[in-house]
Amino acid sequence: LTGIEKPNEVDEDEDLRNLLEKIRGKAAEMIGMVEKAELAKEENPAFPMIAFVSPPRDYEDFTTGKTIKCEDVDLVSRLMYMQVMHKTYAGTGTICTGTAARVPGTVVNEMLSTRGEENDVINIGHPAGTIDIDVNLDTEPELNLEKAAIGRTARRIMEGYAYIPCDVW
Repeated sequence: LTGIEKPNEVDEDEDLRNLLEKIRGKAAEMIGMVEKAELAKEENPAFPMIAFVSPPRDYEDFTTGKTIKCEDVDLVSRLMYMQVMHKTYAGTGTICTGTAARVPGTVVNEMLSTRGEENDVINIGHPAGTIDIDVNLDTEPELNLEKAAIGRTARRIMEGYAYIPCDVW
């Protein structure tokens, strides 16, 4: 995997999805979420999530076709959720990936750009663009996550009126 796959490239590859699920199942077993790895899909299909990461590189936003430039991201990642690739990047995954990027010796930390190491904010490249996370992790004398903050967007989905009879009040 390169870390810049588009959702359909993973979702349509049954062998790859099965391999990723096998890895996720083993992780679930190792951390005690399930008794046997083979039961993970049935007993806990959502967690743990699995992500694959790579160093910054150019890639194409699968929704717009726009090129996301390597200099605009600190690492790229793809997140699996419920056995398919997440089309963007889930907030829970963002917190976990951003935090892992600050932990020395993790795979995610090894993929982080120099800019990401030096700045408070890490920019994660995902299939439909980027997401920023502000992470402050103290590593001495032990790991202490002091801050992991992401911005979210919201849009109005409805505007209307409800007419309630006076006798209800």
